[in-house]
Amino acid sequence: MTKAFRALIALAVVSVAALLIAAPASAAKLGGSTLAPTKSTFEALSDLGVTVTPTGKAKETANGLHFPVTGGKVDPETGTAKFVHTGGLQFAMGSSTVDVENFVVKVAGKKNLIKADSGDGKLRFADLNAKKLDIQEKGSKIVYSNIKVFLAKKSAKALASAFNLNKDDLAGLKLGKLTTKFKG
Repeated sequence: MTKAFRALIALAVVSVAALLIAAPASAAKLGGSTLAPTKSTFEALSDLGVTVTPTGKAKETANGLHFPVTGGKVDPETGTAKFVHTGGLQFAMGSSTVDVENFVVKVAGKKNLIKADSGDGKLRFADLNAKKLDIQEKGSKIVYSNIKVFLAKKSAKALASAFNLNKDDLAGLKLGKLTTKFKG
């Protein structure tokens, strides 16, 4: 093995190690979004036999379901924002599952929505009602709060198909209120 080849391997190992170490720290520094769930909706899903659990870097907290922010941008003039997340949710019923991950939240623009990765590619996961949106600066973070989250028709269709449920019963279900703290 030549010195140049060993140096190249060493550089590759150091680069990969640096990426693995830096990725979680940078995500934590950018902030996160928390969905405070609507209790009655999640109880109704449970009554149907559907469980909802966080996946990846998402986690349950005392305030709700928390998703780390990995990127985003905010227009300070208009308040329009896009927040990219890691982690997701798994909906399960029996042996069937539907995973939605890597949420992209778009708010205060023409379309207020959450897109996610699913088994079939990108999916419109939720529609957002931002009529009472509150935007505040708190130290070095911008906080977007009071955003109501509703299950989108396409997500309702995916869940209904996977679990043999009526999509009309699922579309528009209030999932909760979203708060995002972002340091861009």
